[in-house]
Amino acid sequence: MFLAWREHSGVTRLPDAEFAGMLGDSATVLWLDLAGGEAEIRPVLTGLKLFHPLTIERLFTPQPRAFLDEYQDYLHLLLQEIHWDAEGAVELRGCHFLIGANFLITVHAGPLEALRELPPDPPARFFSQGSDILCYHLAAPLISQGFKVLDEVADRTEALEDRIFPKPDRELLTELFALKRKLIAMRKALAPMREALALLSRRENPFVDLEALPFMSLLYDQVIRVHELCETQRDILAGAQEIYLSALSNRMNEVMMTLTVVSTIILPLTLIVGYYGMNFRHFPELAWPHGLLFLWLVMAGTVAGLLWYFKRKHWF
Repeated sequence: MFLAWREHSGVTRLPDAEFAGMLGDSATVLWLDLAGGEAEIRPVLTGLKLFHPLTIERLFTPQPRAFLDEYQDYLHLLLQEIHWDAEGAVELRGCHFLIGANFLITVHAGPLEALRELPPDPPARFFSQGSDILCYHLAAPLISQGFKVLDEVADRTEALEDRIFPKPDRELLTELFALKRKLIAMRKALAPMREALALLSRRENPFVDLEALPFMSLLYDQVIRVHELCETQRDILAGAQEIYLSALSNRMNEVMMTLTVVSTIILPLTLIVGYYGMNFRHFPELAWPHGLLFLWLVMAGTVAGLLWYFKRKHWF
């Protein structure tokens, strides 16, 4: 997609082939969006004869970290869109911003939610203040995708917390650790983005006007907020793990208490049965017609007495 803006004609959608011919027009702000594989995009960029070979290579080499590179004729900024895919995994989708004096080129391998949410015909205010402000309008929704992922993590954490008390099981712990790994992946993506945008917002260069620095600071603040929410959610998740372990420990204590009560009740019964099971010839109770009933009553009374005592002590 190639869009060009002029003060009098507004935003115009043009063929990609006309991009190179309009680069020299300083009164025009250009945005070229390139989505696809290396075989499709590399010939377009090399044909412009504008970008350093290192830039071309970094565009098509997997980059796990965001960065900001400054060249003579442009800036190369990489940001990561944090996306929650259909399988519940956190996916990082890189978007390269090549920022020139009057142009912006975005390069990404696949579709981006941030760009998909833009209106089909972006308003002129995106372009009218220059390529640096245009970069802000495109990067802001890309960073905001992190808030959506954190909302999803928060909802799942809350649902897991509701399941902890009724029945803590191993499946819960597995899901908690899975969410923790997602937050770690987000932190690894956000920290380099914070550093890159800090550089972009704190120094003036030929491709970011002084008037545009506050907008770059907004991008930096936005990443900071996402990062802080990620840390907060990580603390909440750690608290949920502690609650799980505490609930599991309480459940084990209840099991041990039950087993202890049962063992304590069986012990005197074993003593009574062992006493009357000794092989002596003369036992007064053996000749008594109600001896067996007496034995059962003694055993039942022992059990009832122990249960009453345990109940009084709130041991079960």
